Amino acid sequence: MERLAYHARQGEVWDKAVRYLRQAGTKAFMRSANREAVTSFEQALDALRRLPEHPDAIAESLDIRFDLRNALITLGESGRMGALLDEAEALAEAVGDQRRLGRALTYKVVQFGRAGDFAAAIQAGLRALAIGESQADVAIQVVANTYLGRVYVTRGECRESLRHCEAALALIPEGLVQERFGGGAIQGSHVRDTLARALGALGRFAEAFGRLREAMHIAEDAGHVYTLVFPLFSLGTLTLDQGDFAGAIAPLERGLDLCRTREVPLLLHDFAWALGAAYHCTGRRAEGVALMEDAARGFAGRTAPLAGWPGRVGALGGAYLLDGRLADATRIAQDGLAAARQRGERGAEGQLLRLLGDIAAHPDRVEVDVAEAHYRQALALAEELGLRPLMAHCHLGLGALYRRAGTRQQAREHITTAATMFGEMDMRYWREQAEAKLKELA
Repeated sequence: MERLAYHARQGEVWDKAVRYLRQAGTKAFMRSANREAVTSFEQALDALRRLPEHPDAIAESLDIRFDLRNALITLGESGRMGALLDEAEALAEAVGDQRRLGRALTYKVVQFGRAGDFAAAIQAGLRALAIGESQADVAIQVVANTYLGRVYVTRGECRESLRHCEAALALIPEGLVQERFGGGAIQGSHVRDTLARALGALGRFAEAFGRLREAMHIAEDAGHVYTLVFPLFSLGTLTLDQGDFAGAIAPLERGLDLCRTREVPLLLHDFAWALGAAYHCTGRRAEGVALMEDAARGFAGRTAPLAGWPGRVGALGGAYLLDGRLADATRIAQDGLAAARQRGERGAEGQLLRLLGDIAAHPDRVEVDVAEAHYRQALALAEELGLRPLMAHCHLGLGALYRRAGTRQQAREHITTAATMFGEMDMRYWREQAEAKLKELA
């Protein structure tokens, strides 16, 4: 196919060049040769412009732009992708092509999300979903629901994320589990991954890991690396969140290696940050902090975390705190909190408020009123959103604070609540921490 495309282009047989270049680009994309795919799709667009105008030219140019967008996102090339989608949206609206307008809007959900404008992302997603429903277009509905689910889970609104993910799953026919439905990733895997993230944030870890196993199986069977890196990242970060720090290392190391070697750099810094956190928690403290700091520099200029791990900034701040670097921990917590509030990432906001509580409760500082206020704010937010792991951590923090302040009854109540919640969620490491504190109180 690549040779046919080359000869058609060299011979200026533009109609065949368009067809062969698109097929060559699709073939390259499915084997994760994403830079090669970008080149083929760009050449296909160029060839199409050289053809005489015909009724289907705009529709075909839109489809090629969508193909190109899917290859560009794997490479993290936001600027080119944004310009492409703006063109596509304007073209589709100008000719009244509702289906292709719906596709352009689904992709803009991700584009707005990358820029940290979650309100615009949700607006685009709901508009795309309405078009998909009005046109009875299952592909648009699947992708719009999946992408909306990702935006909501990044915002910490996990129950709303579940609603959209379950709607997407219900729309995917059994025989099309490896279908992309126009998206960059295989949607049957992608939606299960998103569903797992939401379930994990709600403390439903057993269900989350079950969905992740399904997501990985679909991606592995298809041999599609771009699809696979997402459940690998979620497996690592949810394992971290549950407290199995050593168990998080293998999936994160594998994912980081794939990002480095298989032309999917999109999540490179996300994996590095999470792996640094895992290293730090397993005793490789200097190595872990260095990896997280390097990832933080790589994130410079990128507004929003694509993978939506709310513990990302808190992990580095917590590492600084554990290493006695209170000024650095405070700086990263305050900067992160301001950014989370600006973007409406309420789950991350809760995590960072909890971190500020931990900082104020540090033995070298012990600002009881300040720490209590931060924990209470984080707890209220966690209760509103149903984020049970965060709720349990806040109770544990409050219990430790009250114990230090000498109010033993309050300490016992909060630590008991934390131990019970950690046990219910099978967060064994944290349950043991809480039980050890209860014994100290006895």
